[in-house]
Amino acid sequence: MIAHKLIQAVLYPDIIFDDKRLMKSGLQPDIIKHLLNFKNCIYNDYTRHFSTDDMPKEIVLFCLEESYADFASINTAYKAYKHWVQEHGSEDTLPGLAYTANQLFWIMSSIHLCYEPTFDHPGKTLQYSKFHEAYKNGIPSYRINGPRKHSSDFAEDFNCKCHTKMDHLDKCITFA
Repeated sequence: MIAHKLIQAVLYPDIIFDDKRLMKSGLQPDIIKHLLNFKNCIYNDYTRHFSTDDMPKEIVLFCLEESYADFASINTAYKAYKHWVQEHGSEDTLPGLAYTANQLFWIMSSIHLCYEPTFDHPGKTLQYSKFHEAYKNGIPSYRINGPRKHSSDFAEDFNCKCHTKMDHLDKCITFA
């Protein structure tokens, strides 16, 4: 969560949503090129993830606000976790679970988005209604799976086979 908000603070104001402001930002041309490629990569992946035929492009772009930060923040948080492990040693596994500590990192970093928004879910009915203003937080399934299927660390930790749904050949790569 902290990494997510930090990435939003750094990326949102001048970079993610305004290509012209990005060009005038003073960043090195290779960084600008990387950020534009990253932005386009996520947009293309997001539109493949869903049937967007009946969803206006403006809504798709609006939904992506959180996804840009999700991609960079999960990698930042994972690197911080790995650094902590280097300094403090490996964590024990949880009794009765067959997951490694690294796998538990990925699971727990997703848990806040693991619910099914339905009409009987109090307070969330309108939030996930198509085209509603609150759609700005993005679709939970993409916010979880999108960044992870583009993470080499996730694929390694879960032993995902190459070129599968959760280990893409063409990954959307961030600086983090």
